[in-house]
Order: sequence, then structure tokens, then C-alpha cells
Amino acid sequence: MAPLKCVFCDEPNVKAGASCMSSAYCSPACQQVDWPLHKTLCKKFSRLLKIPRPKKPVRLGILLSADDPDPKLVWVPSQQAPKPGSSPTFEETAAHHLLDHTVVLYARDNWLNDESKPNQAALALLDWKLPYDWRGNILVMNSKGLVGKDIPPQANSGAPLVLLATREGGELEPYQDFQDITLADYRAAIDYLSRYGNKVKRGDESSHLTFHSKSENGQMSELQVLMNKLMADEAEKEKNRRVKGVLIRCEGDICINKKQSGRWERYTEVAISKGHSIWKSESTPASKIMGLPLLVHKQPHNPAWNPNDHNQFDNQTATFLNLTTDPKVEEMWGFAPPDWQN
Repeated sequence: MAPLKCVFCDEPNVKAGASCMSSAYCSPACQQVDWPLHKTLCKKFSRLLKIPRPKKPVRLGILLSADDPDPKLVWVPSQQAPKPGSSPTFEETAAHHLLDHTVVLYARDNWLNDESKPNQAALALLDWKLPYDWRGNILVMNSKGLVGKDIPPQANSGAPLVLLATREGGELEPYQDFQDITLADYRAAIDYLSRYGNKVKRGDESSHLTFHSKSENGQMSELQVLMNKLMADEAEKEKNRRVKGVLIRCEGDICINKKQSGRWERYTEVAISKGHSIWKSESTPASKIMGLPLLVHKQPHNPAWNPNDHNQFDNQTATFLNLTTDPKVEEMWGFAPPDWQN
């Protein structure tokens, strides 16, 4: 069902979108402003309406993946969903949406230990200007009413509530009040992500975000099992992940490679591990100007080179990547540092 207020400005007297019927707008102007975000799920939502729901109890959610920049609509098991018992974060972030329910974001709070990678979908949706370093998958759900402890009436003035994965003491209650997500909730969640982090410092997130990991009978809920699987798979991928790079051979290595393989190759694709020392480097000034910041790391020379032939050390491509671009550095402007000149 479409929202009763404009998803962008909260004005009444709205008209539902003709395609997905999951958002409503008070004017073409608000619809136009919301369109860049809305279009990322509009067609998927419309297609989903034509497909029968799964037979088991499920609720529609939105998955923001750490591996894929495209958001996804997912069916989430709704039985025995754990009840969040956290303090809301409306004091930290004003998202300017008048909500009569809670937009819940399930996310990681242990990424400092498991090295989860940045959330690619959130980064892409916010044009790579995410103020907080969200890591791992994020699951967005719609919960009836306002969820949390001691939420005053004035809390319903703007911010979606965000809850995260940490067990608190005390008894747990069955919590089955999730309902299907809408694209209006999607707007509220992304607006929240665009602002969260402007006041909250890294390391403080666990004091604001809480989520119970077990249901009333002490067993993990289907929702938590699903999220644990997603996060375990992601942690395993991250552990073995390699980043593509390019090996730029100098003249000496080109000659040796030609003798060994019969091919003249200056550039070769390589896989770089997380432990490689290149990650301690800073991007080169010239590559920043190109709009493509690159890390460049010098490898030790091959002992098979002829030590009397200094031409074998030449690597003009690497030299150009390390040119000094700051005119204030007069003595080096237009030149590479000595260790990159050959």
C-alpha cells in the first residue's frame, strides 16, 4: 500500500506512483527529486507485485550488499523475529521523515574484528559520500509502531530507528510485528545513512545500536540465522579476497620475461593480498589529478639483471605516475622523486 504522506517532504494530499504503487508524492517536483533513488528499485518492486508470495510467513525487506552496488528486494522469514530492545538514535540524526512505524536497519557492529568490507550498495546510492564507515551487509525492514525503550512521543519527528546485533541481558519477547517494506521506507533509510556519522564517532556505534540475537526460547530466530549466514559468508570471502592490480615491468624484467616466455609484456594483471605492503602507500599525486587515485609500490630488482646496465632499471610509466604535481615544491615540480626516476 502506498504511503499517506509524500515520501520526500511528508506533505499530505498525495498521489501514488503509477508503476510500483509503493511511494506517494505531493507534487511532480518531489517525485523528480526522489526519482534517482526510487528508480533503483521501482521496476524490481513492480515485477515482484506480479509474483505470488512465498507460502511460508515472510516479510519483504531490502538488502544493501557489501558485494554488490545494486540494492535487492528479499523475502525475510517473519516467524520468531527477535525483538529489538535498544535506545533509538533519533537524538543523533534528524532524517526529517514523520513516521508512524520504525525503519529498522540490521547491520554489523563487529567489523573492526572481522574486517568486513565497506557496504558497496550504500556507497553507490550516496555517490560515495557516506559519512559513516558502514561495513558488511545491511538489511532494511519495516516494523509496526515505534520500537525501542522509553521512546517519548516527540521522538516521532523524523529519524528512523536503527538497531544492531548485540545481545542484552534480561528476558526476550517474541517479536512478529514486521510488515512489508515500501519504497518510502527505502527513502527514509537512505536519508538516515546519508546523515548518520556526522555526530557519531567511530567506536561509539555500539552505544547507540542494539539488537537481540536470540528469541524467547533461547533459539536463534530465522531472521538471525539468515543474517548470520550472510555475514559468515561475507567474512570468509573477505578473508580470502584478492584485489586486482597491474604489474608494470621495468626494462630489465621485460628482457627476462621475454627470454622465459617468448613474449614482450610490460603490463600483467596480478592478484594482491590484504597483507601486501602496497596498502601502506599513499596514492600518487599525478593519479589523483587523473581522478583515479592509484597506489604504487616498488618491487626489489631482479638479481639476474646485468648490474652494469642501468637501463634495466628504467620504468618510465612508473616514473610518470609519481611526478610531483604541486608547483609549490619548486625544486621537484614536474619531476619524480629520486627513488622513482629509475
